[in-house]
Amino acid sequence: MAANVPSIVWSALRALSLTEVPRDSPVRRHSEGDKSYQPSIVDVAVVKAMLYRAKKLPADLIDTILDMAEYWIHTSTHLDERISVMGGSEARENKFLLRSYPLGLLNSGARQNANDQPYTTTLPTPRPLGETLDASFFAKSVKYPLPRLAHPARKIVFKFRSQDQGYVSSPEEGDHPYSGSWTWFDVGLERFDADAAVDGSALSVNSLRPVQPPIRQTSSDPVGYNYTHELLHSPEWEIQRNQTALRQWQDHVVTWSYLDDIPADSERSKALEAQGRGRGTGDGKFVRQLQVGDVITVWGKARFPGWSNRIESVQIDVYWAV
Repeated sequence: MAANVPSIVWSALRALSLTEVPRDSPVRRHSEGDKSYQPSIVDVAVVKAMLYRAKKLPADLIDTILDMAEYWIHTSTHLDERISVMGGSEARENKFLLRSYPLGLLNSGARQNANDQPYTTTLPTPRPLGETLDASFFAKSVKYPLPRLAHPARKIVFKFRSQDQGYVSSPEEGDHPYSGSWTWFDVGLERFDADAAVDGSALSVNSLRPVQPPIRQTSSDPVGYNYTHELLHSPEWEIQRNQTALRQWQDHVVTWSYLDDIPADSERSKALEAQGRGRGTGDGKFVRQLQVGDVITVWGKARFPGWSNRIESVQIDVYWAV
């Protein structure tokens, strides 16, 4: 549906008797041809203005129209690097891979200089989250409208190219494509800490604090913290498993929507498991609860000796309503 958004919106505008659309309007410009078109924040603003001008529609109704058309802003972050996550060693079996831009922002909003590590792939020292930055902070640092909704996220699309080690010790382990897999990807969540930022200043990646996975205080250092990772799959956080003992690169695309409504304990959730997805990820809760400024992360996982999560690329696309 999203691929045909410009045509849908253009048809709606004509149905509303809006006949005077500028020739270079983004709606006209993209109403035909490129099906991969993604609207910019300017495009969305223009369409909203057109809908209001045509019939003086209330803002809530305009928002509903754009939601039905999936005419949303989005950002994309990528990891294109061959990485292996190895099972059998606690130090190597959980690997941070990639983070999204903060929800509602078109880029990281983070300060970058020659000494900074890359925003999307740097894992800062874990520290506990205090007070979270709210939308008013981010509004001061950008020159475009931020989402008006408290929970504006609409869709997250995860893309993976990966494979496991390509073999198993027992033939029975390879009988089912996903159920016996011990290599997979988990979702994580970070938020900016208010105490680590000065009002109106640029953010640093070191201002991010983990929400998921959780952290715990180390026994040897009273001010030190480590990430806590479950040994087994976590149905609530598991995005996608690799197929078992498949030597070819696998491409998986997983979409989480705010409209998802599959309870974890339902029969329908079994279909998610059969596809290698976490049974608890189909209820849409994660997407619906995201706030402006939230950062989504992806972790690579492998468990037990001999298992290897071999990764070629990861991508996170985040869509939100303005």
